[in-house]
Amino acid sequence: MPYKDKWPKIIRCAALVVKMVVMVVMLVAMLTMSIRAQDTRFTNNQYSVAFQPPAGWLPTLLVQYEGPQRQDGGHPALSLSADDHLIDIGEAGTNKLADDFVAEFNEQGFEDVKILGRRKFLVSGLDALQMDLGFKGDEAAIEIRRVFVPVKQQNRTYIFTLSDNTGDFAESAAAADNAVATFTLLQAGSAAAVPAAPVTKSRVYSLLLVLIGLAALAVVVGATYLLTRKGRPAAS
Repeated sequence: MPYKDKWPKIIRCAALVVKMVVMVVMLVAMLTMSIRAQDTRFTNNQYSVAFQPPAGWLPTLLVQYEGPQRQDGGHPALSLSADDHLIDIGEAGTNKLADDFVAEFNEQGFEDVKILGRRKFLVSGLDALQMDLGFKGDEAAIEIRRVFVPVKQQNRTYIFTLSDNTGDFAESAAAADNAVATFTLLQAGSAAAVPAAPVTKSRVYSLLLVLIGLAALAVVVGATYLLTRKGRPAAS
């Protein structure tokens, strides 16, 4: 086969390589977007805790996430704070927390301040207390949910606080409850297991190098084939 007759094969080989490279780039872009979508946990290495905020909620103040703004201008807000001592969530401690909760908003001049409910449950294997409070705001009725999570290993209590209009509170509370359920202690030997880490960027780069290597190998194999064919006599 004359050398000039090999050019169509060379062109087809080059086109195949370009197609493979484009596919690799698209795959890496998709993986990168997936990582960014997954890697949204709040993590605090100083306190060794982490949690997954509600989807679509954006961070504003330190450890506070706000939901999308509604047409009425309102939006839910979820915050996490740490109290450097163990809060008593036994019967006596719960009653005191309820009294202090009501007094806090009475002192700010709000009306109809009252406890709406309380319950105890587990968060990552830790005993926790949830307490709901409602009051009449300047423009609408407001509800606030606080979740107290004492951690004996750290001699510290973590407090989640959700606030929203009463009319939208049920929807916001469902999203916030899911976020609270992801609360995790990061240090070894804690009561909660460390969640599986999402795909890391280094793994994506490793995959990229492997795919590029395969593409390069295909080019080398194709070129070698064409060069070895060059010396063979053409078929009659």
